[in-house]
Amino acid sequence: MAARWPKDQRQKGVSFEVHRILASTPDAYELIQHPPADERTGESRWSGDAAKRAAGWPTATPVTVAEKVEAIRDLAQDEQVAALAACELLHRPEVAFRAMRDRQARELVNEAQFDQAEHDEDDDEEDWWDQPEADQDDGVLDPVAIVRGFHRAMEFTDLIGVCQGFVAGASRLVPKLRGREFSESQLDLVARNLEKIRATADWIETAVSTGKVDLDEALAELLRDQ
Repeated sequence: MAARWPKDQRQKGVSFEVHRILASTPDAYELIQHPPADERTGESRWSGDAAKRAAGWPTATPVTVAEKVEAIRDLAQDEQVAALAACELLHRPEVAFRAMRDRQARELVNEAQFDQAEHDEDDDEEDWWDQPEADQDDGVLDPVAIVRGFHRAMEFTDLIGVCQGFVAGASRLVPKLRGREFSESQLDLVARNLEKIRATADWIETAVSTGKVDLDEALAELLRDQ
């Protein structure tokens, strides 16, 4: 340290710790002559954290936004801690709104929603392969029954994909509508399409609940121009 700081370059009233930290900077002699203003008191003086900040070192007490974010990131390296912290922070409406303005954050949330939905469906869905079939005789599976099972599984997957695609698309688009104003013709067009969506959702619910897929006249007329 003595070699790095000749007597004529040392600053009176500045601690040894500050000299040690600033010794790592290329312009230490010039830098030490210009202490930064303390963000809390406004006083221009050197402190250990101020020196670390000037040298690009992590600080013991985060003050700037970047330092605070970095400190939170360090504390949340464990996935469980990070998940709990994220949930807690997203309970604050302003935080959730600002987070969703980040495109990558929105995409990751949508992807996570898809993954969670698929996980829930896997837990709830019965395995058609293990279910007894009327065409099964003495433990031998009828090939026709196997094909029917595959078709049912694919149709179910397609149906869920359609539903999830709509939800994901709406989740990406609707937040962008904040503060937008629409003309009467645009509002009317949206209303007509929402009516079709509601009717189609009812049709899907009826089909999966009862197995009846026939369109009534009103729904057929509503969907005719699609």
